[in-house]
Amino acid sequence: MQAAAPGLQLFRLAWPLMAELGLALLLGGVGTAWAARISDAAGGGFALAMQVSAALFLLFRILGAGVGVVVTQALGAGERQTADRVTLA
Repeated sequence: MQAAAPGLQLFRLAWPLMAELGLALLLGGVGTAWAARISDAAGGGFALAMQVSAALFLLFRILGAGVGVVVTQALGAGERQTADRVTLA
């Protein structure tokens, strides 16, 4: 039995994340459309809230990626205490 190609393995890991992101975008669009049916102000308020939510989501994704890089480098260098300190900070 052969191992799956690396690209296929990556896709198997990544598709739930891509689906979650796509559903979140769809939810924002549908929510804005439904709120806009009530009034323009409601639609605008919902759209603004979605923008703030997306900005916070992006900020925490960037911070998480940065922490992941620092922890990986510390573990690769054999510095377990540094990795622990970064994750608990």
